[in-house]
Amino acid sequence: MVLIEYTEYVFDEMVKRGVCLDGTDYKLMIIAYCRIGHVLQAGNWLATMIEKDFWMDNATCSLIIRAFSGKGLVHLVVWYLRR
Repeated sequence: MVLIEYTEYVFDEMVKRGVCLDGTDYKLMIIAYCRIGHVLQAGNWLATMIEKDFWMDNATCSLIIRAFSGKGLVHLVVWYLRR
């Protein structure tokens, strides 16, 4: 968890200095949060990723479906996939 928080800090600093995050950066955070079971944080990153018109690959999509469904949040998966 400490490494994920550090990565978020690095991303925040990058944005403050004018570097734009790309789809891979968002995907990295989504995967990390899904793997440790923090699906709501993954959802926040996913919402931002979708808002910025980035797309996820099939493997990431499968991971999101598995992680959210495992927490009983199937309705959120459907909502994200419709966006």
